[in-house]
Amino acid sequence: MGTDTSIGCFRSSSLIATYPAMRFTAVTAQGIQPGAFKKRVREFATLTADSLHRQDPARETNLLEFEKFFRSHQRPFPLTKQISEAATRGFPPVPSPVLALLALEAATGVLLGVQDLDAVEGHITLDALEVGESFTGMRGEEISCAPGEVVVRDAKAIIASLFQGPDRRTAVKSDSRNILFYVFDTGAGLGAGHDHAVEVIADLFPAQVADATTVHSASRPG
Repeated sequence: MGTDTSIGCFRSSSLIATYPAMRFTAVTAQGIQPGAFKKRVREFATLTADSLHRQDPARETNLLEFEKFFRSHQRPFPLTKQISEAATRGFPPVPSPVLALLALEAATGVLLGVQDLDAVEGHITLDALEVGESFTGMRGEEISCAPGEVVVRDAKAIIASLFQGPDRRTAVKSDSRNILFYVFDTGAGLGAGHDHAVEVIADLFPAQVADATTVHSASRPG
């Protein structure tokens, strides 16, 4: 993994005051080789789908922690059902970046995000909203976020909500060559579960798949 200053990753003062234990880490993969990436992701997805029939205490712990956090905010947590469906039917036929996201979430039990790095404006910040805001969702719908909601924003606007998903402007495409993944956390903090998810993402991009893979950990207000 190299050193890359093209994007910064931060936690806002509001986020830190509200959820001091909540971490935020981004992994960027740049110069992706489409053929090698597709092969790598499909192999990883197959291995992950096979593993879902076996008990994985770490994955189950992560899922339980996210379920608890979502439930405390009266929000449905979709990942548990998504993993159950993958164990039964496998992953759906989706573009490689999306398949990577689904398989990585299933492998770790950690909620993740993926975006087109080239569409992101400036740095990214995990924020707890002080006032309500809205953004355009992936399907073009307006998504309203309440005060206190945890969101990811770039220099221009919100690009994702922890509870409600990503935006349209920075949506990853099948031919995206530079990709941004980020690892969410719970209010209490996942600890080693967060670290493991970061490692699994980075391991998906060896030198033959991407020119540079970089981990960006947020540790101060932005």
